[in-house]
Amino acid sequence: VSLNSLTSGLHTFEVKARDVSGNEDTTPAIRTFTLRLDPPVITNVQSSVAQMQCTITWTTDVPCSSQVLYGETADYVSQSPLYGSLVTSHSVVLSGLSPGTTYHYAVRSKDSCGREAVSDDQVFTTPPDTGEPNTWFTSGPADGGLVCSTSQQFCWSGSDTATPTSQLTYSYKLDTGSWSTPTAETCRTFTALTEGTHTLYVRAHDTSGNVDSTPAQRTFRVDLSTGTVSNVNAVAGSTEATVVWRTSEPMDSQVEYGTTASYGSVTPPNPSLVTDHTVVIPNLLPETTYHYRVRSRDGCGREAISAGYTFTTKADKTAPQTIITSGPPANGKACSTTVDFCWSGNDDATPIAELVYSYKVDDQPWSEWTAEVCRQFTNLAEGLHTFMVKAKDSVGNEDVSPAVRYFYVDLTPPTISEGSITASPRQTTCIINWRTGEPATAQVEYGPTTAYGKFSAVDSNMLSVHKVTISGLTPETTYHYRVRSSDGCQEVISEDYTFTTTAIQPPNLRPTQLTLPITTSAHSMVKMSWVVQNAGPGDADGSWTDKLYFSEDDVLDEQDILLWQGSTSGPLPVPYTYSKQADIEMPMKPVGLYYVILKTDAGSTVQETNELDNVLAQPVTFTADKPLIAAPGSIAVRLDPQVAAYGQFDLSNIGSAELTGISVAIVDAPGNINLSVSNVTPTMSPLTNRRISYQVTAIDESVLTASPKVVFTTNEGASATVTFELTVRPRQPKLVANPGYLAGPMIRGKQTFYECEIVNQGGVPANDLRVLVPTATWLSLVTPADLGSIGPGEKKTVSLSLMPPSDMPLGDYTSNFVIVGTNANLSVGFRFTCVSTQIGGLKVYAEDEFTAFAEDHPYVSGAKVTLKDYTTGELKYEGTTGPDGIWLNENIIEANYYLEVTAEKHGTYRSPIQIVAGQTKEVHAFIPRQLVTYKWTVEPIMIEDKYRVVLEATFETHVPAPVVTIEPRTQIAPVVEGQTAVNYITITNHGLISAHDVEVRIGDTANWYVTPGIRNIGELPAMTSVRVPIYIRAKSDGPITDLPDVATSTLAAQAVASAAAASAPTANLKEGGGGGQTGGGQPSLCDILNGAVVHIVYCSGGQWKTADFSLSPILMLLNLLDALGCLTGNIQSCLSLACGLAQVDPCICALIDPLSVGGAVNIAQCLACHGFPGAGGGGGGAGGGGGGGGGGVTWGPGGISGPASIEEEVPCDPATRPQSLFGVFGEFAPNPVSTVTITSPPDIAKYGGKLVRHRVNVLP
Repeated sequence: VSLNSLTSGLHTFEVKARDVSGNEDTTPAIRTFTLRLDPPVITNVQSSVAQMQCTITWTTDVPCSSQVLYGETADYVSQSPLYGSLVTSHSVVLSGLSPGTTYHYAVRSKDSCGREAVSDDQVFTTPPDTGEPNTWFTSGPADGGLVCSTSQQFCWSGSDTATPTSQLTYSYKLDTGSWSTPTAETCRTFTALTEGTHTLYVRAHDTSGNVDSTPAQRTFRVDLSTGTVSNVNAVAGSTEATVVWRTSEPMDSQVEYGTTASYGSVTPPNPSLVTDHTVVIPNLLPETTYHYRVRSRDGCGREAISAGYTFTTKADKTAPQTIITSGPPANGKACSTTVDFCWSGNDDATPIAELVYSYKVDDQPWSEWTAEVCRQFTNLAEGLHTFMVKAKDSVGNEDVSPAVRYFYVDLTPPTISEGSITASPRQTTCIINWRTGEPATAQVEYGPTTAYGKFSAVDSNMLSVHKVTISGLTPETTYHYRVRSSDGCQEVISEDYTFTTTAIQPPNLRPTQLTLPITTSAHSMVKMSWVVQNAGPGDADGSWTDKLYFSEDDVLDEQDILLWQGSTSGPLPVPYTYSKQADIEMPMKPVGLYYVILKTDAGSTVQETNELDNVLAQPVTFTADKPLIAAPGSIAVRLDPQVAAYGQFDLSNIGSAELTGISVAIVDAPGNINLSVSNVTPTMSPLTNRRISYQVTAIDESVLTASPKVVFTTNEGASATVTFELTVRPRQPKLVANPGYLAGPMIRGKQTFYECEIVNQGGVPANDLRVLVPTATWLSLVTPADLGSIGPGEKKTVSLSLMPPSDMPLGDYTSNFVIVGTNANLSVGFRFTCVSTQIGGLKVYAEDEFTAFAEDHPYVSGAKVTLKDYTTGELKYEGTTGPDGIWLNENIIEANYYLEVTAEKHGTYRSPIQIVAGQTKEVHAFIPRQLVTYKWTVEPIMIEDKYRVVLEATFETHVPAPVVTIEPRTQIAPVVEGQTAVNYITITNHGLISAHDVEVRIGDTANWYVTPGIRNIGELPAMTSVRVPIYIRAKSDGPITDLPDVATSTLAAQAVASAAAASAPTANLKEGGGGGQTGGGQPSLCDILNGAVVHIVYCSGGQWKTADFSLSPILMLLNLLDALGCLTGNIQSCLSLACGLAQVDPCICALIDPLSVGGAVNIAQCLACHGFPGAGGGGGGAGGGGGGGGGGVTWGPGGISGPASIEEEVPCDPATRPQSLFGVFGEFAPNPVSTVTITSPPDIAKYGGKLVRHRVNVLP
């Protein structure tokens, strides 16, 4: 049906059916529709204008298409594309508009029925064009490039944000000329160019009249002439020569050379264009005269050739070097008696194929020289071997440091220690342990039968104690196993053993510890650590996950925030634990109390006996004492004058309240610094962040360093500061040497070269530079002394030639050379070490007391000998004395060394020595035998943090040397205020040699008078003792009186008298200071008698000298308790009384407090006492040092400091041997003895000696 004459609006159409029986559809079909007969309605037409575009927006009441009509008049000569999408919100962008222009426009929309609506006329105006165009060169010489004729074409282009490139015009000028009239041309050929440097400038002009204020510029050099060559020189070595010369302009480098004036050879051209040239000619023949001339071409291809010159190479005096190329690894093993070695060498003059070699194994003589480079050695015995090989070149120079390879021939399999194989089975794992007699690998064979069938992975670590874990086992199953170990050559396999795995039992994982800070703040990084234990009863297998949550309460629920998660793999046996840690960022939360919750086995992958103990919570408090934060708080900026630097930093409100009235101030900025910030808002909501931009500029160089601050403040009193550390780079030259210090060797009689680059890192050229070097016959400049100018970023090379004469003293020569100019200076230090390649020898006799007093006068066998570089301390040679106690090496490079000789249970001999070429130096090195040793042991007892300290003294007795000891070794001397205490020491000579002129001397202490009752003991015969009283009195109580005659003549008594005299004007004895003294001037009970000193006389530099070895006593609490008990009659009450004194020494309570409760002494407390031996600093000594060189006028080179003299060992005059020295000591003299039973190690028992040990409980 057709419906006519319908009106605009909403309509409903219904239709129903009826059948032939008259039945009607009770639910008619219904269609509702809207009839629109009016055009769409346009509203809200708006424009958003930019310089060359405009965005037009509008709305329609029904979905419509979008289009804009526009033009400079209401005629609308232009229109946008038609956008057919039917929408009610419309947006069309008009582009390609002209700046500073008013446009008319109207919008047009058409609905789905084709009815169209057009808006009223609207206008918008684009902003004017104020932006400058950009300009650049598109062709022509590169900046700083070269032009080889009087004409050159340049082309250029430009761009602009408003004016099309095709409409730009350009002006130009050459050097200091005037700007040309702007034209559209973009290429031009410049003619009649003069020789020299020129600069072309080009700038673009847009249609709005804007001109590029930073024109493109191109600097180039016109070269019309050929350069000249001057200052040609050559310095020759044995196989190479260095040729240097200068050119009048930058040119490349090449040298022709040969044995005749026809030359015949040429070096590869160096294309770098420089004025100072250096070319090295390699692979020359020694002692040969060569002809040469230099060739240089400039950038235009014009060549300059020098006249002909000659040089003569030096004789080849450099030894070849040798390397071992194959064979047993260094310090490795050979598994048979046959070993193959191969070797090679290299030399600066002789080709490798012409080198010959000599070799040796162990103590065999060197072989004849041969060209063979591989050899097989057979019938080697089991044990350690040394293979050495050296090369010789065609003129007879031998390698002075042969290649050495130490190796061990191993023919014996390792052994498994009896009873060491143990098994620790669990439900699915088993740990097998065993030990071997030597380092070896580890592996276990295992299986349900003796056929085994399975292997653990091989542990290739060479160990003597082995542990292998077998996993993947079946519970409640018996396994057979055997262990295997290989020493790299042979393997040992144990007999069969069995173990039975345990029944399956579930584990129980539970966190036992969660550690984190008590307080923190939002967005802070927090380090957390935790421990999880398997509480059993079964092992934890498989893997599980640990998770950390952030919660507002201590109950884990779905609202909590996941902070971290990670997996852990088993097995974890009972009752073992594992630990983990993580750095975790806290979430953004306000101030308050929160919880971190750890849940182990978070996925419930492990079946446990208890699933309810997998969680552990710890509180953490969020604070915000400083809600306003600026980060970073310090910003370092390097500025070039008049060049702005830009950057950003963060400003954050980490508090729970809004911050208002935010203001910013710049403080401490000097006048030449402009600093500003932007993007600062007046308010900040809680827990928000804002990115702040900054700009900083240095106007000039009037202030070169500054630290201005940007300070933010709020109405709430919060503040934040950012400090700028500014450095202004001045526009001036800055010379830097690379390397900044020259150091290295120079060989006697051979020329050596060193060089460094001088770089200008400043902003302007360094002018009129000249090199000044110290005056020395062996030192000279290779490069010219006149460096000229060095521009910014440019560099020049300074080369030195060193030619030390063959008799120049060995050692370091230090000084400096300088670069001086009109506006820049630089000093470059150097240290050149004069070395030699000549060979000398050294023979060392290791001696001790037995050498002097035993009937067979033996030297010390097995003593370690080391030679170190005297200057650097680097190890150069080492070895051990043989059975005869002698070490000989006749292949040592001539030099200054530091000799050390030491042996087990001996002291150390140290002395500087000089090895002279062609001579074998003999040194008798006395290493004192250590006849008394002490061993500490600490035994824990069943009270927490309490220990029993045990001292074990071991000394050798019945030996042909005096062995003097003092007992008791440990002692506290209880001293009652105002009284003098008397203690006794026993001095015993356990040796078979009398100790003569024995004297007891005790040095002065800070707080105590300590005087021996007997000073001059005289001779202490072999195997005898003497008991000596020791008088002790506090200095604050006055000097010791009523001493026996044998004591008043001692130096200690004389020191007391001297102190008393010094105190006479005040009638108070002068007090000592330091040490263990407590407040109020009272002496400390920890200032204990510092024991005896064993003295040895030795010879160095032609003078008798001494070495004293102090033996410090240890406090014995029993003596202190006896003393306190005598004073009060009640030790317990005395303890309380002593610890309650205001001025009591803290050491008293440290020592006696534990005994008041029946405990043991914590000796560490008393070790911290001021005066306790070893607790504080003590000791004196002399220091010294010095340097040489320097001097002269300002910016002149320093004088050269030569090497210091070397003090060597020379014989001593026996008549000047000291007769009396500090400590308990005596000279050694033989003494007849009777036969004794041998019960000690061979080196002692050989002379009838034995070891005696004393073991004392120092602190019961």
